[in-house]
Amino acid sequence: MTHLENIITRIRHESALGNMGILWNLVRPIHDFGWRLWAWRGISRNLNGTEPMRISPRLRQLSDEYEPEVWRSLMGQVKAGDTFADIGSFHGLYAVAVGKRAARPAGFMHLNRIRSILAFSRSISV
Repeated sequence: MTHLENIITRIRHESALGNMGILWNLVRPIHDFGWRLWAWRGISRNLNGTEPMRISPRLRQLSDEYEPEVWRSLMGQVKAGDTFADIGSFHGLYAVAVGKRAARPAGFMHLNRIRSILAFSRSISV
């Protein structure tokens, strides 16, 4: 996470806002709007130190470390030209990373039945 993200998170969770749910519910829309303005091109993440990508501000809670054991195992097996189907993808992070490594942007897909999660995963860019 960036330095600014750490500061904002600390203010939210360690300040008076952390114990004032009603006040936070009033402030949250302004907070979310600020994130959308600041990160309109996405928030940079370097997932597990191997895959730089930009994620939607809605996914800002994702840290730079994401299932490191699974990630290392999967990424160690991907070869150029592979086709990958991520069935039941949550945010689509594996699908995007494998697609980049396979060097065939059309050679991967991810499927999820939950529309809101699918909308989030469409907002990830490489």
